[in-house]
Amino acid sequence: MADSSPTMRMRQLGMELRRLRDLAGKSQTEAAAWINKTDTAISKYETGARRIDVGNLRSLCQLYDVDVTHVAFLERLVRESGERGWWADFGSTVPHWFADFLGMETVASEVWTYESEPVPGLLQTDEYARAVNPVDADRVVKLRATRQKRLTDENPLTLRAILNEAALCRVVGGPEVMRRQIRHIIDTASLPNVTVQVLPFSVGYHPAMTGSFTALRFPETPTMNTVYVQIKGGALYVEKPPDVDRYTATFERLTELALNETKTIPFLEQMERRYSSE
Repeated sequence: MADSSPTMRMRQLGMELRRLRDLAGKSQTEAAAWINKTDTAISKYETGARRIDVGNLRSLCQLYDVDVTHVAFLERLVRESGERGWWADFGSTVPHWFADFLGMETVASEVWTYESEPVPGLLQTDEYARAVNPVDADRVVKLRATRQKRLTDENPLTLRAILNEAALCRVVGGPEVMRRQIRHIIDTASLPNVTVQVLPFSVGYHPAMTGSFTALRFPETPTMNTVYVQIKGGALYVEKPPDVDRYTATFERLTELALNETKTIPFLEQMERRYSSE
């Protein structure tokens, strides 16, 4: 699963095209003129926002004086970027703006997520997912289950999750569903690659009151690369390093404000008992 993300192949190809252009000392304007495209098209190729065809790729490689072996590698990335991602089988359940996130999550080595309201998808039980998504619930549950495999596969995803206390207090699906959901969070937090913290109401004001966000890091880099912010009917992808740094600094501050792991588990167990008595 972690090797089959056309989204990331396109991003990888884009980063390599940018590197080769810089190495050749060419501007985006020069590259655009060479293949009779606009500067905007070159920019989209280099950010992975648009898929380049093999003909234009070969032309750019000629301009950049790329050796034939490396050209073959780039052509393979082009072909792989055109393949269907595993999420394509879920049809309209996965809107295009979320498909990009799934492609990134599939190959990410680390994910930091702060959730202010619902439990994060990587931690949801089937029952909770059905309650949150009553329309097309079966597909949503299967999608969640596929995503969650990343937490236990051979090269598991490192997950750091901070849950606002509101996500635990808001009753989704009824008390019994919430009790089992909280037990599932406790069990998942026992995995060596998963860290869960609760941000209690007693903290008061905190730097993420503007909303939830998820930061992702890919294997080839030491720092977080992209921040995903879901909005009504879409999503924002933050990728400029200074902006990503602001989000990661916010997350690190939240980890200081939230209950640490030692205190989070007893807090969750207390919430579990509360729902058991309702």
